[in-house]
Amino acid sequence: MLPHRTLVTLASLGLALIATLLVVGFETQSGTPSTVLAQFPADAVDQAEITGPAGKTALRRTPDRWMFLKPVEDWADAGGMEKLVQGLSRLQVRETIADGEIKDATVGLNSSRAILVQLGFGPEKRPVERLLFGRPGPFEETVYARIEGHRDRRGVFLVETPVHPILLDPGEHLRERRLFPFPATSIRSYSFRQGNLDVELTRDAKEPRWFLTRPIQCRANDDIAYSILEELAVMRASRFIEDRGLSAGTQNTQGAAAFVIRSMQGDAVNLTLEAKDPQETGPAMLAQIGGRTTVLQISDDLVARLPRALEQFRFPTLVEFDKDTVAQIVIESRTDPKVELKSDGRRWDLFSYSQSWPAREERIKRLLNALLTEPVLEFRSNSSADLQRFGLDRPDLRLTVVTSSVEAKAYDAYRQKLRLAQAEGRDPSTVPSPKVEVERLTLAFRLGPDGLLNANLAGTPFIYGIDPALLSDSIPTHPIKWRDPQILTFSLFETRGIDIAENGMPEMKLTYNYLQNTWSGTRGGTQIDPQIDARRAERLAVTLGTLRARDYLTSRAAAYEALRKPSCTVKIRTAGRGDDSLVERRLVFAPAVESAAIEFYYGQFVDEADVFVIDASVYGEIVHPVIRPNSGEGN
Repeated sequence: MLPHRTLVTLASLGLALIATLLVVGFETQSGTPSTVLAQFPADAVDQAEITGPAGKTALRRTPDRWMFLKPVEDWADAGGMEKLVQGLSRLQVRETIADGEIKDATVGLNSSRAILVQLGFGPEKRPVERLLFGRPGPFEETVYARIEGHRDRRGVFLVETPVHPILLDPGEHLRERRLFPFPATSIRSYSFRQGNLDVELTRDAKEPRWFLTRPIQCRANDDIAYSILEELAVMRASRFIEDRGLSAGTQNTQGAAAFVIRSMQGDAVNLTLEAKDPQETGPAMLAQIGGRTTVLQISDDLVARLPRALEQFRFPTLVEFDKDTVAQIVIESRTDPKVELKSDGRRWDLFSYSQSWPAREERIKRLLNALLTEPVLEFRSNSSADLQRFGLDRPDLRLTVVTSSVEAKAYDAYRQKLRLAQAEGRDPSTVPSPKVEVERLTLAFRLGPDGLLNANLAGTPFIYGIDPALLSDSIPTHPIKWRDPQILTFSLFETRGIDIAENGMPEMKLTYNYLQNTWSGTRGGTQIDPQIDARRAERLAVTLGTLRARDYLTSRAAAYEALRKPSCTVKIRTAGRGDDSLVERRLVFAPAVESAAIEFYYGQFVDEADVFVIDASVYGEIVHPVIRPNSGEGN
């Protein structure tokens, strides 16, 4: 049996625990009963009436928004109303003063400064909550309050409330100061009218891209479309003007700007802006919003900064595509053979003259970047009837870009089906491949008499004027210009021999033993093994094995003439596919200009018509002596 002192101690602990539980109470959505002034579901409140020093304010929640009914009919700020109602449902009690222990006058509950808040709950048929607030308390953000007509909670309470400033002046804190009650990112379309300009823009539902849908249908300038909306979205009224039209106090020299803004959810706002007479504090506008009788004054001059021409809303560059999905490029000119470039996802190849070569990939990248960034200098026509007038019915050049892509969702679904098939032991090849979306963009170009390059995208009526440098800098029309400039590709290990014959000098033949990593050779039939500088011979092999041209020539008459008397002939022997097989390639070189300061050399394989150009420094590496100095050989 427990001692008497122990029993007394346990009993005391039990009473203390019970007292603690009574003070803490139980958790609810809006706080705890013993520490929260009034218990009610905040989201069920649909009416609020606030009577205080600022007069009587009445608000009601409609299916669309909170509305002021008194002292004026106007929109209320949804965020401010939520803060108010939530704050009233969570008024934390710091002190409780029993009924009759303090006079109402002492805590300001019967003065003209007292504020009565009545909250209604509409269809829930819940009794109206009536909260009376007096003067501020001794602590920060506290005020004396009482629940009117509540039988169970009498007396005066000192409560913590961050919403007291709202109650002092509801009109100042709860009026909707925004021009439209939804974020700019949720806007689907808007129309804009000012003077003779009348445009409508619609955003792509899947991607953040804007399109003009009136007066023409085309891609829009995303930066312009977004910047207008973003400016409107952050604007706030600095002043409310009751019962006045826009014509009062405005200057119409800039012209009114009328908007109709539609959200993704289908909500629409009609908005009209007019420039106001300049204020001492800076520029100002007046805003009239459909459904609101109040005019809003905005400290901004957006009306004066809005675009004045349709062209400002148009997409600023020539064409748009994802360069990572480009699978084919075709260039057709009136002067040169067709160029066809194809990618398998890993590398590009050039197809021309029924042959194929590795393509010059850095030039392809430059072309794609140029097309995506080429600015439109002039929007010349919106009518396909003008194609002939601008010479685009018979263009100088046609360029086709073919993109091939799979929608991300379809690809993810395909990968998931593949994993499932593998897990179930089924053949992955039985899983149907996702649909490949192929798009062809064909541009036609014709140089105009005014010096601009006219351009048209097939399937559209629009004619653009662009810088003619696009063709000369980024779109060579001859196939050879798209060939990979890598002339030779082999390693030292693959090298078997190199023969070099310089003009007027005996031919030197070098042989490489890859097993022993040694060089041997003859010059004019004389053995020169001891005189060979192995490091120089190896450098010669590396130079030839990585030989890269500056470019290929399209006009080759002068080069052919020079190469009839080459300054150097090189024969290269490399390992073939078989054990003992050899591959021989012979090249000839000649100076591009007969002068003391030669900058470039022509080069050509003896069995090909194409001529390439290399730098004089590269040619110097090829003919650099491989005989040690002072070895008795003249080089």
